[in-house]
Amino acid sequence: MGLTPRSLEAPLPTGMRDRLPHEAEARRALVERMLARAGAWGYGLIDPPSFEFASVLERGLPGGEGADVLRFVEPESGEVAALRPDVTPQVARILATRMRHAEPPLRLAYVANVVRRAGSGSAARREVAQCGVELAGPSGPLGDLELIALADELVAREGLASSTLDLGDALVLEELLAQVPLAPRSALHQAIDRRDVRVLDDLGAALPQGIARTLVTLLGLDDDPSSIALARPVLAPWPSAVAALDRLEALVALAQGAGLASRLRVDLTTLRGFSYYTGTTFQIFAAGADEAIVSGGRYDSLVARYGRELPSSGFAIDIERLSRLSKMPSVSPPLRVAVVGEGAFAAARALRDAGLVVVHGDAASDTEAAFVLDHESFTRRSSGMRIFSEKPVEALLAHLRSAAFG
Repeated sequence: MGLTPRSLEAPLPTGMRDRLPHEAEARRALVERMLARAGAWGYGLIDPPSFEFASVLERGLPGGEGADVLRFVEPESGEVAALRPDVTPQVARILATRMRHAEPPLRLAYVANVVRRAGSGSAARREVAQCGVELAGPSGPLGDLELIALADELVAREGLASSTLDLGDALVLEELLAQVPLAPRSALHQAIDRRDVRVLDDLGAALPQGIARTLVTLLGLDDDPSSIALARPVLAPWPSAVAALDRLEALVALAQGAGLASRLRVDLTTLRGFSYYTGTTFQIFAAGADEAIVSGGRYDSLVARYGRELPSSGFAIDIERLSRLSKMPSVSPPLRVAVVGEGAFAAARALRDAGLVVVHGDAASDTEAAFVLDHESFTRRSSGMRIFSEKPVEALLAHLRSAAFG
């Protein structure tokens, strides 16, 4: 039985995909731009490993995030290892161990893929490319503002002028929700995430008195920063919620002073993200993406789980989403030349050293080559022009470029 295109198919696991040269090149260019800009803000690049011992990695994933972890037994040690579903716990480990003697503030950046388990029947992406930034040391709103301003700048430099910035605080609802019994807690969280008032009403009888009504009131507030003042009397019975509103209000004022007012929204019922957030949370949204392209926040207790008290905050950019939305022009491919015949390898080496892309082989079949070059001639494909030359490589390069752009 002969091979057919169908029999040669090699399916990928659910949620995984290939990225072909045009997409991969666009992403690489995006990453280079972001790292260069983060470097201009003082952030140095780190490169954590793709997997770690599960017992170490999961120390930084104390909530339900552990269900996302892909685990396996490492043959060499017999220990259970885990592919990272999130880079921030790795950064916390590095800050507490490898960089334990480094004095804050510490500014770190990374580019990494995270891998997560797929839910039942899920076709969602399981491998997500991220570019992240972490700031360790500053504990006040100025540290949060630095990260928010940097994230906003990185997105704006990609031409996403219509983006919006959502600010919240993970502790607005913490004290209130701590009073909820375990049984209805999962359904309650889902209802809040979906802003489903009907489900909240249905859950009211299972909740402590007043909590359902408070949540419905908060969900009814709009996303204008003025809603913070309206939320104060609603959350007055919970002191930590009022303190969170104070922090959020101070950060909003700083962000407005930094020129972010036109894109600023507030989210008083945020439950998003990982359970390690201890204060400010933020997300950046843009037209054309159904989910946030930037997510971040403050995690002042996370580094301590690895042995060092160090307040920290950070954010991660979804590279694929931002690359798809970026308005930056595509990178023009360098001049591509095909070399054949006598002296091809020597000529190709000199041409590559001069910055050209040079391929070997059957020039007739290399349809992407702008020029075909052999030991005595080259042809410009776009016009079919054939020019004979026995000049040195330097003169030939000048001739090629004048023909390409003339």
